[in-house]
Amino acid sequence: MGCCDSKNSMLERPSTRSTLPTHRLQIWGDFHSTDTRVILSILEYCQITYEFELVDILKDQQNKSKFRKLSPDGKIPLIKDNTFIIYPGLKSQIFYLANAYDEIKSKLYFEEESGQTYMTEQFLVWYQSEMKPVTSIIEQALLKSFLNKDIYLKQMKAIQDQINIFDQRILSHLEELFEIMKINSSIEQQYICGNKLTLPDILAYQEIFSVLKLSQKSLDQQRYPKVYEWFHNTMAKSLEIQKVNQKFYWVKQV
Repeated sequence: MGCCDSKNSMLERPSTRSTLPTHRLQIWGDFHSTDTRVILSILEYCQITYEFELVDILKDQQNKSKFRKLSPDGKIPLIKDNTFIIYPGLKSQIFYLANAYDEIKSKLYFEEESGQTYMTEQFLVWYQSEMKPVTSIIEQALLKSFLNKDIYLKQMKAIQDQINIFDQRILSHLEELFEIMKINSSIEQQYICGNKLTLPDILAYQEIFSVLKLSQKSLDQQRYPKVYEWFHNTMAKSLEIQKVNQKFYWVKQV
């Protein structure tokens, strides 16, 4: 989904940012939502001032008339940049923020001439086509199970099948990626696409975080040593991202 004015308007900086006397960036989202935490992590890491309003999906607040007036389909996160609304859809929301805020582009993306730009683009294609579909199914199914245990019992095998795919395909691919980067790089490889934290790290970290927390599992250090090191040690250095997860994440036991 795109922005409210037109399909192509998300490619441009809204004039309201420069013409209004005060700038106001608002985010509506939920503690359990991976997409919400991705957006908040980007803003925190890049030190962008914003306001956050909780839409608690465990209390069905996304379907209340108050929120439906803002987001007709009840989806989150919703972004409002002054009067400019960017409807839910993680890819378009990130694209908008990166083009609207220079701080985000400079901190979370490599320079165009860098060889690491290509690796970033390749990762984002894989994330969108392989990782996100699997983690979304797991997240949605397990969140529903916290509201209704009967749903979990009925879908337990299907959920476990997706968790197995996540373990065997997604985590395995990330482990291989770290190994390839280590072999091909002449510099110390700490992050997914290079020697600095970029967008792929935030995306992958929050997806893995959700699956592990919701399924109450942990990373296998022996099977995925490089992913384990990156997840538990390298990403732990980013206090801004840890702040998002510590402050915004809570989940009931199944």
